Amino acid sequence: MSHHHFTLEDRNSIQYGLERKESKREIARYLGVSHTAINNEIRHNSVLLEIITTTRVNKPRILSLDLRTRRGKGEVPEKLMASERYKQRLARFARGKPVYVAEVAQTLYLERRIDASQNNCRLNDGDELSDNIANLLLNKAKDSPEQIAANLRKIDIHVSHQTIYRWIRRSKRRKELEARLRRRGKRYRYLSDTVNNWNKTKKQKEYP
Repeated sequence: MSHHHFTLEDRNSIQYGLERKESKREIARYLGVSHTAINNEIRHNSVLLEIITTTRVNKPRILSLDLRTRRGKGEVPEKLMASERYKQRLARFARGKPVYVAEVAQTLYLERRIDASQNNCRLNDGDELSDNIANLLLNKAKDSPEQIAANLRKIDIHVSHQTIYRWIRRSKRRKELEARLRRRGKRYRYLSDTVNNWNKTKKQKEYP
């Protein structure tokens, strides 16, 4: 199943399904996605609407006892009070659990998309990284964009060689930089005989 981006309408359906106590598989079938996608959506976009310090609610032992034969011994009123306190603790615990709200989930999703686009490494003329890459392209070693990208990864700078090529094509120094590329920025054209040999090898693998 292909990757699916949920819309606000999808998220409203998820919230409605959760409020109706439907299983995540039922919600997934309704939306036509995998239940894993629903699990990930709920896990990533659920929020705490109220912070409660309660992390665990133990059921009092008295609530498990059958006190029908001990009505005159005082345990029944005690059980009723314990039951009421237990319900209150459960309610506080539920308020402290992550809740899925469609509009909040949509906002979180859009914020992550913006952050992701901003964190993408885009090269522009005048940037320090662009100037460093230009110096590497123009030095005597004549490093290729592939070599430059690999060397930058070693110092935890992640920029792909495709990004470098795209920057060169739109740079004001395009002619100067392309002149330093091994094929002047053009794709390598394989000989027709080489391509034919590849096709023969491919057919042999498909039809042994």
